[in-house]
Amino acid sequence: MSWQRSCRLVLAHTKAGGVLPAGAGELIVRGEDLGVWAAGQRAGWDGLAPAQQ
Repeated sequence: MSWQRSCRLVLAHTKAGGVLPAGAGELIVRGEDLGVWAAGQRAGWDGLAPAQQ
C-alpha cells in the first residue's frame, strides 16, 4: 500500500466525520487496513518527512 493512497483514504474518512483508527482491523477502506497505517505513522512519526507529518 502506498503512503499517499492511505493518506488520501484517511483524509477522506476524517473529513466525512470519521475518527482515526487506533489499531489494526478497526477501519478497512477499499481493501486497505487504515488502522495498521495510522499505527505505523504514530510509531514512526520522527522518521516521516515534514510534509508527511
